[in-house]
Amino acid sequence: MVYLAVFGAGVERLLGAARFAVLYLVSGVAGGLTYVAAQATTEAPAIGASGAIAGVIGASLVLQPRVALGAMFGYRPTSASLPTLVLLLVWLLTQLLSGVASITTTGGIAWWAHLGGFVAGLLVTPVLRSRASQR
Repeated sequence: MVYLAVFGAGVERLLGAARFAVLYLVSGVAGGLTYVAAQATTEAPAIGASGAIAGVIGASLVLQPRVALGAMFGYRPTSASLPTLVLLLVWLLTQLLSGVASITTTGGIAWWAHLGGFVAGLLVTPVLRSRASQR
């Protein structure tokens, strides 16, 4: 939910509410399908919005790749500001490594839903953005 709070408002502002809702739903479905495909033998249910939120994170990377993390909170970026790209690459690496580790174990977190939602956000956002600019 922290990631949704940090990245959601900016993505919604850039896409508009309706396109943001499409992004959120498509990413959530893609995340769920990715989890089912990667963890086909698990009996653990996966309930949550993490795939959808990961899609919002991917959309933020597409729409604002050079924004400093502090700028998202209204702070004036300095040369010491952490680029959002660095944070998201660390996040993505963590998800990927955890997803691979979860293939042989069950930990109660749908890591593959995060990855599937993130990729969906990366792929859907350019389409949504181009349609927004056509209006």
